[in-house]
Amino acid sequence: QEDERQRIARELHDDLQQTLAAITMEVAAARRDAAARSDAEATLARIHALATAGIVSTRRIVNDLRPRILEDLGLAPALEALAATFAQRSGIACEFHTDLAEADMAEQPPALATCLYRVAQEALNNVGKHAGARRVRIALVHLAALPGSGAARRGRLRLVVADDGRGHAPGDLRKPGSYGLLGMGERVRALGGTLRVAAPDAGGTTVEVEVELPPAAA
Repeated sequence: QEDERQRIARELHDDLQQTLAAITMEVAAARRDAAARSDAEATLARIHALATAGIVSTRRIVNDLRPRILEDLGLAPALEALAATFAQRSGIACEFHTDLAEADMAEQPPALATCLYRVAQEALNNVGKHAGARRVRIALVHLAALPGSGAARRGRLRLVVADDGRGHAPGDLRKPGSYGLLGMGERVRALGGTLRVAAPDAGGTTVEVEVELPPAAA
């Protein structure tokens, strides 16, 4: 499924987006030639605006399929950048911690990296909208393989997003549309992982995902 997402993203970028960009350049040239004819210029202006909107939409779709920052930086640096951007935009302190070595970061399967990034993104979105928090902590840690699971097993990755906000009433987390993070559960389960959302009486919300890493190559 992730391979198909990447293929679609590449085709959108390499084909449709390039075609739309070519249209905008051709229309821009035609507008200059038709400047003396107001009717033609207005029509070309509308075409140019439509093509530009198409480019923006294509970029958004490509990023939704596979965030470009994951391609450029990898999972842990992308999460660190996400935390910094969230803090800057929201004014809520957000710190990121990981114990993964640089070599480990480069070996995360695309589907796993995309899943964890999207969960963190959605969790922060909920913090910004609903939590009334002052601080958020994001952690990405490696858990050793369970005893007896075989030498090829590489253990699990755990992602935790915890805030110190007002928390949620127990029923709130099950209301359709009230907590979009639960929609990520299907993607997590598709990777054989688990997603837990805890909102203790003391306040705050903790989102925790655990996903087993695929076996090491023989």
